[in-house]
Amino acid sequence: MKLREILDNSFRLLRERPRIFIPNLISSLIYAVFELVLIYYALDLIYSISNFESVYSNILPIIGLFLFYPLIGAIDLLTYGMYPSMVSDYHANKKINLLRSLKDSLRSWRILLALGVIFLSFIVLLFVIVFFFFISSILSNEKMLIFLSLPIVLSLIVVLMMAVFFVVPAGVIEKKGVLSSFSSSFKLSFRYRWEVFALIVFFMALVLVAISLGSLVNVKGVEVGITLTAVLLFTLLRLIQSVLYTYISVVNPYFYLHRR
Repeated sequence: MKLREILDNSFRLLRERPRIFIPNLISSLIYAVFELVLIYYALDLIYSISNFESVYSNILPIIGLFLFYPLIGAIDLLTYGMYPSMVSDYHANKKINLLRSLKDSLRSWRILLALGVIFLSFIVLLFVIVFFFFISSILSNEKMLIFLSLPIVLSLIVVLMMAVFFVVPAGVIEKKGVLSSFSSSFKLSFRYRWEVFALIVFFMALVLVAISLGSLVNVKGVEVGITLTAVLLFTLLRLIQSVLYTYISVVNPYFYLHRR
C-alpha cells in the first residue's frame, strides 16, 4: 500500500468510526480547562503587577497549576497509547473497544514512561541549544545567530521522531518490551526512512497549524479577558486541534500495520 493510500484510508477510518475521536476529545477538553484556569490566574497576576499590588497570592495558584503538568502529560501519553489498539481492531474488522484500548495503553506504561522521559530530556536539550544561541547573539551583537539554532533544532526533532516513530505501535500492538519496541522502531524507520521522513514532515506541518491555532486563541484570551465568547472560541479551536492530533494518532499505527 502506498503512502497516499495510507493517509486516505486513515481519514476514511475516522469517518467510519467517529468514536475514535473520543479519547483525544476528552484529553483536549482537560487541556482546555487547565489552560483557561491558567489564563485566568495569569490575567489576575498581570492586573496585580500593573496596579502595584502584592503578586504573592496570585502567583501561588500559577505555580500550583504548573505542578499538575506531569499529570496532564501522562494523560496525553495514555491517550496516544490507545490508538494503536483501536487501529489494530479496525484493521482486523473488529469492533473498536475504548475500554480495552485504555487497558492496552496502561499495560504499556513502561514504554510510555520511557518515551515521556526521552521527550522531556529532549525538550531540555532543545532549550539549552536555543538559549546558547540566544546568549551568543546578545554577546556578539549578531542577531542572526539566534536563527542558526532553527535548522539544528528541526534536524534534531526529525532524527528523534524517526528513531521513536514506531515505538508505541510496536509496544502496544505486538506487546513488546521497552528495549524491543525501541529496537524494532529504529530498524523499521531505517528500512522505510523516506516514507517515515515524509510522514514526519507532514505531521510537523499539522502540529504547526494546531499550535498556531492555540497561540491565536491564547493571545486573544489575554487581550480581551475571560469572556463567554473567548471561552467558546477557545473550546472550538481546541476541538479542531483534537481532530488534527487524532488524525496523526491514527496514521502512525496504520502505517505500522502495513509496513511491519
